[in-house]
Amino acid sequence: MQKIQDMNIENVLSLYKNLQKVHECANYLVSNEIANVSVSGLNGSFRPLFAAACALLTEHLHIFVLPDKESAAFFYGDLEQILQEENIDFSQKQVVFFPEFSSSQERKKTTNFDTLLRTKTLQRIKENERLLVVTYPEAVMQKVIMKSTIEKQTFTIHKGEKLSTDFILEFLSDNNFEYSDFVFQPGQFSIRGGIVDVFSYANEHPYRIEFYKDTVSSLRTFEIDSQLSKSTLEKIIITPDLQSKESNILKVNLFDTLPADTVLWFEDLRWNANLK
Repeated sequence: MQKIQDMNIENVLSLYKNLQKVHECANYLVSNEIANVSVSGLNGSFRPLFAAACALLTEHLHIFVLPDKESAAFFYGDLEQILQEENIDFSQKQVVFFPEFSSSQERKKTTNFDTLLRTKTLQRIKENERLLVVTYPEAVMQKVIMKSTIEKQTFTIHKGEKLSTDFILEFLSDNNFEYSDFVFQPGQFSIRGGIVDVFSYANEHPYRIEFYKDTVSSLRTFEIDSQLSKSTLEKIIITPDLQSKESNILKVNLFDTLPADTVLWFEDLRWNANLK
């Protein structure tokens, strides 16, 4: 038998996923007959390890609500390390963080990282894929834009489709994107001949859209510093700053936007009671 000190995190996670108790818990979590599952006796990093193993045995969205931002950040860091996702693109991550967003006064001073991350996470949740979302009460209590509204507020572009640059520029202008000679932060765009660069609020790198007449000939992401292409894409979604949308846009509780089979994890059982 392999000694525990000789094992890497991938091996440990694999062992956990094969434990009978983990399989039983995963089955309970997705059962239509069992509403609540209580897990006890886990301490330290065994908590996120157990949670990751259970979640990876399902195809569901998992929301982990920790008592406060600090404990959520530690839990997220552990999950990110367990899943070995420290250095991969946000769009490929299986675990993401959902923070609270700043006040409008703070937002005027600088582009807020938490606001950007919140917008990106909302976009990932909308995609209805297996995802582990770590959050905390203050973030959950802030209302979010309805899923149907998010779909209306975003702009999807496919490679090869017929599309005019004027239509893109109209969308960007209507959603408060700002023109810049070179894009370097979310919310900016530039245009040079048949090339439109735009930095979406839900992507880690800016997009470069190339046209041949009125046809989208190329979609790519690129590095800000070098301006060199990073990856080629078949489809992109341009997402505005969803948190700064006007107050007359209907916003709802985060839990009201989640798929019916979402698995909710709470450390404080009072939260679970409040949802009933």
